[in-house]
Amino acid sequence: MSKAADILLSVGILAGGKSRRFGSPKGLLVVDGKRMIDRMLDLASALSDDVYLSIGNDNHYPDLNIPLIADHYHDCGPIGGLHALMSAVSTPWLAILPCDMPYLTASVYQQLLQSAGTNEPVVACSKAGLEPLVSLWPKATIEAIEASVKARRFSLQGLCRNLQCRKVTIEQAGAGQPSPFLNINRPEDVPDESKAPS
Repeated sequence: MSKAADILLSVGILAGGKSRRFGSPKGLLVVDGKRMIDRMLDLASALSDDVYLSIGNDNHYPDLNIPLIADHYHDCGPIGGLHALMSAVSTPWLAILPCDMPYLTASVYQQLLQSAGTNEPVVACSKAGLEPLVSLWPKATIEAIEASVKARRFSLQGLCRNLQCRKVTIEQAGAGQPSPFLNINRPEDVPDESKAPS
């Protein structure tokens, strides 16, 4: 059961990316004294007791005591992790969290949960546009996700459009506060107070 709303919800953390631009597993980066993967695990645990970690093809987090989910389809980006997570969960809904947005909060997902309906994904929108890695997915969409992967249509943006997702504009952080959608893709994206894994 979701801790944020009265729906059955599992949470999956997407941590299977290649991190080519960053140069090392991004989840191991320490932000404000805590690894990003641990920050996301805290967030996931605040939303549900049923938490999974998508690891792609490599496990960089052997110390975590949660189910580790490998991709069924390789080298297709986040949609491969989404598909694997959807295949693993038994609840009607799955929330996905990226491992590289260290300032995401439970309130963002609470806003998404308030818009959850029946069979449409619910996706956050920031000032930059659609944020498909911050989203809720009904289990009923798994066949469409798999069909997209098999057709080599790997874009989550495109999948959201095809499934007519519900878009939720998220209130931005206040002045002086980091955006919840701050994404760490390159070393220069790292906040000044953070440090790379040793």
